Amino acid sequence: MNGQQFSEQEVEFFYYTVDWVLPFGIPIQYEQESGDIQNKLKWWSCPYQALCGQTQSGSNPFLATIRVYGSNFRRELATVDGIEVLFPRCRWGNLQDTGPGIIGFQLAEPIITIGVVNFDGGFVDCRTPPLFSLSTFYDESAIERRIRVEVALNGRDFSYSDLQREGPSGVVLFEEPRIFSYFPDVGPLAGNTTVTITGEKFRTEGTTWRVPTSFCVFAASAAGFESFRKVPATVISSTTALCKSPNLEAEGFGYASGNVDLYPPENIKIFLTFNDYHLHSATGPVFSFFAVRFLNPRLSANEFDIFHSREVTVGVSTGFQANNEGKNMFCWWRIPGSVVTSGFVVLGTPGFGNADYTCNAPDWTTQTINGNPATDILPCRRSLELFDPDSGAICNNDGSLTVRFGVAFSDSLDRSLLTINDFSFSDTYTFYAAFRFRDFLPKMGNEMGGTGVHIYGANFIDWSTLQCKFGDGANQQPAVSLIFRSSELIICETPPKALSTVMTVYVSMNGVHWSACDTDPACTLEHPYYGGQTRMCCLWENALDRTERQLFSFSYSPMPRVTNVDPDSAPTQGDTQLRIIANNLATAAAIEGTIFACLIGDEVSNETIPGTYEVGDSMPILVCVTRPGLKPGLTQVRVSMNEFEWSEQSVDLWIFEPPRLFRVNPAFTPWDETGQEVTIVGKNFIVPDLADGAYGSILVRFVEFDNTGLVRWKRDVTVVQYGPEVDTVYAPSLEGGFVTDVITVEAPARSACTQIGARYCQAGVVKVFVSQNNNFEWTWEDVEFTYINEPSENTLCFGDVAGSCAVQAVRTTVNNIPDVAFSNTPENIRGTCNIGVDDQFGQAATSGFCDCTL
Repeated sequence: MNGQQFSEQEVEFFYYTVDWVLPFGIPIQYEQESGDIQNKLKWWSCPYQALCGQTQSGSNPFLATIRVYGSNFRRELATVDGIEVLFPRCRWGNLQDTGPGIIGFQLAEPIITIGVVNFDGGFVDCRTPPLFSLSTFYDESAIERRIRVEVALNGRDFSYSDLQREGPSGVVLFEEPRIFSYFPDVGPLAGNTTVTITGEKFRTEGTTWRVPTSFCVFAASAAGFESFRKVPATVISSTTALCKSPNLEAEGFGYASGNVDLYPPENIKIFLTFNDYHLHSATGPVFSFFAVRFLNPRLSANEFDIFHSREVTVGVSTGFQANNEGKNMFCWWRIPGSVVTSGFVVLGTPGFGNADYTCNAPDWTTQTINGNPATDILPCRRSLELFDPDSGAICNNDGSLTVRFGVAFSDSLDRSLLTINDFSFSDTYTFYAAFRFRDFLPKMGNEMGGTGVHIYGANFIDWSTLQCKFGDGANQQPAVSLIFRSSELIICETPPKALSTVMTVYVSMNGVHWSACDTDPACTLEHPYYGGQTRMCCLWENALDRTERQLFSFSYSPMPRVTNVDPDSAPTQGDTQLRIIANNLATAAAIEGTIFACLIGDEVSNETIPGTYEVGDSMPILVCVTRPGLKPGLTQVRVSMNEFEWSEQSVDLWIFEPPRLFRVNPAFTPWDETGQEVTIVGKNFIVPDLADGAYGSILVRFVEFDNTGLVRWKRDVTVVQYGPEVDTVYAPSLEGGFVTDVITVEAPARSACTQIGARYCQAGVVKVFVSQNNNFEWTWEDVEFTYINEPSENTLCFGDVAGSCAVQAVRTTVNNIPDVAFSNTPENIRGTCNIGVDDQFGQAATSGFCDCTL
């Protein structure tokens, strides 16, 4: 009490100070008095009283909260007379104030607001005053106006802090910033586009403060703040700020929860905040996100035919045109290893719609990847991660390659100015190795449709987009169905014939690029239909003149209708010429693509036989030669004009074992004898009664040839008796144990020779053949029959050769008429006759007699 002596008792004294504030400041605007005159002694907090034209509050209330962090903010310091003060006070003053007692001396009146304390966090939230009313002007040359804020935890004792002019504890009152423009004003949906925002009175503190508070907010409006994406902003200067657009791909673009649209957000504002509370935006500029909405086609080959359009229609978001005027659009098929300057980045052209463009798909044949031909990638058979793990491309099991497809917009035509962040890779595109269409069979078919056209080639893929069509322009029709058999074979069903009879066959993997059969003369294939034979692509042989040419068109024709086949029976040995009569043969013969064929057999066992078109007796016929190995019994014959489709109607064909001829008994007869019955001994003779006449009639032919093989004499006779087998006929030693069949015929008589030296008359040796199917096939055994001069007395010997008799006969009488009966001797039964050397007719002597010594 005397200034020299102090009390012995000590009491604890606690003090607290403000260390720093967050955010660094708030925007203000001068009060307008009249017109453009401002009252610079009254500063209103934005956006209060609508003085701030470009500033909005991100939430209510409009007034911001300054969070004051301090030292020694303790709960016991908020207690007065044992009662805890729940709401501390905040007092706003000038940074230049020299002490607590004169705080706010430049303010017209003290400003005190209520705060909310958080002792655990060590801060007090102070609501900013709506108005700062000053008594003196600040320096007009200073952009910032920094004031101090102090807190009273107990509601009456305010802190006093050592605040530096450039320190973090003063609250900056800064004039409302203004935004002029964005660049660019479009960006991909995936975000990461660097947007440059220009304006004035920007604050760099939001970037350099202890906790950055500068952000770009992409939102439709400040009122719809729930549907926004906030990204950090970097304030470069008082006129420039940078931020990267957000990624809106996830969750239906991740934009406006519950309001997901088919299109990316467009014509939205970019709000710039420097204190993470107040939002500043321009009234004019808007920003649009873009993405690929559709592609047509979505897939294509890596190579293109010369007549194929490479155009790909690219759709971007609706309403994008407002931002797009004067911009250049680029497409990037992000092939592994490709860069923005490669041929896989293509300049697009505007289409007809507001946001439709076209880009030419790249032709891989002109591109390289890492120094290698780009075409080496397809078919895709290796891991893409080996050479470009970031491309996002997928090597599919079917050999195709799915890549990311992106679009970008630029004010420049220079691709080198683009970066990967300029592209919206919001869709995919699939490339496949160019398929090869090398042949199709059949090349003609039923005008009613339903023909399964087999298309042979390479690199076919079992996709839903794999298609066939027939015809061009207005006449074109899609295939009724398509069956994928392998990468080298598909089957397309023809539609019914419409207007045109001849239709080009096309195949497409994507429904846009169609290819016909490859008629390049250098094109060949090892044709599976022809047993792997190497053939020229699309080859066809004319059924009439047997000339070959290449066809790429399919022809329609009425189908054949079989009416008759001649013969109606054939041996199993084959080589029977079947002459088939059917309707529409002439029509088919005049059509390109026709290949005639016959089908012999049933659904289980059958054989296709090539056919030959002929015109016989003014009637077109189809000739087919049977092949060996047919199964005996009743079968069916059908015809085809393309080897794939067969006539619905069929005719019966009986198949039999070929007859065998062993011998004739007796083996001779007088040349002028009529009605002389001889027995034909053989095998597989079919009795008509047992076959119901299905196998035709048996004919026996007696024929004599000259030394050149020409027929000089011929007679055909029918059977007078079938069997039965007789003892005198069966000779096991001769037939080798065969059970023989027997038929009896009357040997035809020979004509008398009318002049000396005449041949092929009277006596002579002839050949004997048997036919089972009406004169179409004959036995092939060399069996002879001899016509002799009739003997004149008993025990005459004909054909005698030195001590052996070939034929013995005795004179007899039948019905009082002289006749000759031949002895039943082994020589006669065998039918052998030793031919004399001087015998021009095949017997020993025409007039002599001989003694026969047995």
